[in-house]
Order: sequence, then structure tokens, then C-alpha cells
Amino acid sequence: MGSQYYRGMLNMPAGLPAPMTYRMARRVCPIGCRVAMAAFSDTLADAVRFASPAGAEWRQRTTRMRLAALECQALHALTLAELQELAELEAQLQRGAQAKEVLLHLKAQPGGPFPHAELLHGRLLLAEDDDRGLFLFEMAATHDAALAHVTAEEGAQFLRRTRGKRAAELWAESLRSHAD
Repeated sequence: MGSQYYRGMLNMPAGLPAPMTYRMARRVCPIGCRVAMAAFSDTLADAVRFASPAGAEWRQRTTRMRLAALECQALHALTLAELQELAELEAQLQRGAQAKEVLLHLKAQPGGPFPHAELLHGRLLLAEDDDRGLFLFEMAATHDAALAHVTAEEGAQFLRRTRGKRAAELWAESLRSHAD
């Protein structure tokens, strides 16, 4: 009888079992279902909070709290990752001078190169219409080929605005070929 049972199963089409309803799940595991629903509702609440206008205020508040936690420490006491995070938070809050100071300290540390720090520093310089940011973009793309496209596009936008379309195309093409 057992072999007939398995033979019958082999002739069945493949598929997933029917989905379990909430009522069935409560009968099977009343506590687990509540825990799963509670976890899902917390995740959903976080997603709604993040996407809502109030979420922007919440994100800004948490950014400021993290920034305050990092700023209360001396730069030499921070890890490389914390220095990078501090610089990004400073830049995000439109504090370019402080961000550049942190980036210069980070880039002077052993363990480099730091291509993401070069990218952020370049962005800050270009935002001030300082074309030295293009050199930092080149350094970032040289040290991390994954940044070549981003640096080429952002540098070309700067050059298009300041020196014209042709200069932007030449620079972006040389950067892309240099990174390959």
C-alpha cells in the first residue's frame, strides 16, 4: 500500500500548497501568528513613517542625534567608518566647511585611499564652483572603478555649466577611459 501511495504522488503536478488563512494560522499557532503580525505591523509603521512628511522630520531628527553623538568625540578617537559617516552627515546638513575638515583628517589617516571620501570632497568643492573637485573625482574613479560613472556624470554636469558642452564631453570620456 505504501508504494502505491508514493507512485500516486509522483504522478501529481508540482505546485505549492494552498495558502493558509489567518483563521487557520491562529488555530495552528495562536501565539506565533500574533508575533508575526506584530512584527509586520512594526515594519509597516516604520515604512510609513519613513515615507510620510512626518518621516522627513523624523529622519532629520535622527540625523542630528547621530551627528551630535559623533561630534562630541575628538576626530582622532573616531574610527575610519565613523569619520566617513560624520563627513556625510555634515554635508547632508549643508555644513560644507566642517565636512571638508573631517574629510581632510580622514584622508590623512593610514589605510587609504578613501575613494568615497574623495568623491564627497569633490562634490563639496564643485558645489562651491571650485574645479579642484574634478581632480578629486579623478582620484575617486582611479581608486574605485565603480565610481567612474558617477564621477563622470557629476563632473560633466559641472563642466557643462561652467565651460560648455564640449569640455564636459571630453572630460567625461577621458575619465571613463581612464577608469577602464
